[in-house]
Amino acid sequence: MKMKFIGLKDTQKLYVVTIMEKFSHDSDEITLKQMDKYHMDMYKERETGGIKIGYPKWLVNPGNKLAKSVYGFPIPSEEELDDFKEGKSFRVIDVSEFSDMFKATVQEYGLRVADNVDMRFKYNLKNIKIVH
Repeated sequence: MKMKFIGLKDTQKLYVVTIMEKFSHDSDEITLKQMDKYHMDMYKERETGGIKIGYPKWLVNPGNKLAKSVYGFPIPSEEELDDFKEGKSFRVIDVSEFSDMFKATVQEYGLRVADNVDMRFKYNLKNIKIVH
């Protein structure tokens, strides 16, 4: 199952958007060679003030693998991209496979819909949208 942009952490979303803009990557697939090239190009630019983004190990996992050395690349929708750029992005967590106790707690505290994300507080529970 390919990853979805809305389910990514803020740093992962930043990686996706940076790769799309900097390298004109618009495919929903990415190869290991592309990841290596993009990483090395960005790593070289760090010395001159380029953005510091680590290697995307999170993309290279069995659930995201499409073929040998080919992985899903979570392209955002226009709305998701606009929200991210405006700082209104949030992460969606599917709790359907979590324990009943956890689901009850989520429901008890009303953690259903996120407020807008304040990037300074990216791990605040208000920035998470819970789906059932």
